[in-house]
Amino acid sequence: MKHIPAHRLADLVAGNWNSHSAAKAREHIKNCSHCLGAMKRIEVGRQAMGEIASADSPELGWDHIATRIYWSTSSERRASEREEPSAWRFGGRKILRNGFVAAGACCALVVAAYMGLYPSSADEAEQLAASPAVQVEADTSKGVSEPMLEPAKPVAENLQGVITFAGAEVVMNGAALDFDSLVRQGSRFSTGEGELVVQFGLHNSFRLAPQSTLWLQSFDSQSVVLDVVGRIDIDIEKRGAGQEFVVVAGEQRVVVHGTAFRVDFRETRLDVSCTRGKVVVSDGQEQVNVPAGQRFGIIDSEWQDVALRALPIRADRLALLDAEMAMPTLAVWNPGNPLESSSVLQVKSAGEQEVALDGIALASGDFLVRTSSGRHQIARVNSDGSVADGNWYDVEAGQQVSTSLAMSLPKAVDKSRRARAIRKRELKQAINARGKVSRCLAPLEKQGLMAGAYVDFEIGMNSDGTQRYLNIVGSNLSPVIQRCLRTAVSAETLAVGGSAEFSLHLAF
Repeated sequence: MKHIPAHRLADLVAGNWNSHSAAKAREHIKNCSHCLGAMKRIEVGRQAMGEIASADSPELGWDHIATRIYWSTSSERRASEREEPSAWRFGGRKILRNGFVAAGACCALVVAAYMGLYPSSADEAEQLAASPAVQVEADTSKGVSEPMLEPAKPVAENLQGVITFAGAEVVMNGAALDFDSLVRQGSRFSTGEGELVVQFGLHNSFRLAPQSTLWLQSFDSQSVVLDVVGRIDIDIEKRGAGQEFVVVAGEQRVVVHGTAFRVDFRETRLDVSCTRGKVVVSDGQEQVNVPAGQRFGIIDSEWQDVALRALPIRADRLALLDAEMAMPTLAVWNPGNPLESSSVLQVKSAGEQEVALDGIALASGDFLVRTSSGRHQIARVNSDGSVADGNWYDVEAGQQVSTSLAMSLPKAVDKSRRARAIRKRELKQAINARGKVSRCLAPLEKQGLMAGAYVDFEIGMNSDGTQRYLNIVGSNLSPVIQRCLRTAVSAETLAVGGSAEFSLHLAF
């Protein structure tokens, strides 16, 4: 142990050390003559100061003493400032300089006090006798160390989500679902036969399956904690530093940093499947990594009894799972008011027939779906996954439109053969001029599979040249190429003319 500084020894004598440190210091002092001598001098000084403090206060000329102290300390300080700067360049020399200044000030104080106690002349003695008595108090102030500065923690901002899809029998906070309600921390959901999709950012959403419950324990920019019983699909972007996203399933937790995955928790059984990124499943003691393309299933009692590891998902099952987890979300996100630029379609379909929005299969039965304002197609889905038929609907921001596959929109159609022929010819010319159809078929052409390919459209054209609806009613092409062709044809706008309904057969 190094020599103990004098001010620390003074604190030791005053009893300001804790018992453990004091015991170690006193053991060192016993074996160190330097510290022992300094300790004795401090004890003698404290005893002398105590006697002075208990004695009657002498009548001192404090103004005279203060003048001498000020002169001594200021002279010492000015002398140090007049020295060469390079002599005090390093920290050790600066400390030494400060030590000399402090020592000089202390000496000046002692000399001044001595001279004040013993006046040097009769005139000075008379001045001291006439001065008022002043009580001398010991300076017990201690040096205060500067507080440690902690880095500023980011402020957590509350998140808000919007409901983008809801089927039948969905309850929010114990009441019937209000589709325009904002989702915030503390929200609770339960589903009957229907599903629920919530979006809370441009690339962040989750879907609660039928017969499931969900509680948003935490829902802010730093922490999202979802307590779920049942099944939930989640698709989120990568989390930033300090951000957490946790799914609580009973006593188990699924921790993620940016991924797409499914959690299915029923009573004591937990099943986690990951399609992108990686998740970590834990019971608080053991944990298992589940990377993309793998799944992990367990019963509560197995955590301590079996070797825990994730298993690969078969390729065909993984592709099906990835398709099942697709969710209807808004393509444009307004953090301030997500409802501001969106519209709602109320879809009423016939029986168990699955329905698609803009070529993406959603669900069967009746449901509500939120989408951006503009033109959208509601259509039936065939058993092979292709979109069979449907209608186009124009919706504006803040508007809710009721749709039904069993009814058609009001039309003012010129049923003459001449109008149909003109509009069909104009549309074919526009399609051929753009060349978009050829680009959709390029993969087939490269493989030599073009022969016999075809697609049949059913089109409703308005008098202003815009399309009222566009449906694919037959094709032997893949769903991907069908969607490409539908997009290419729907982008065409004709000149002002007659309104007509007609069929268009494109063979390749």
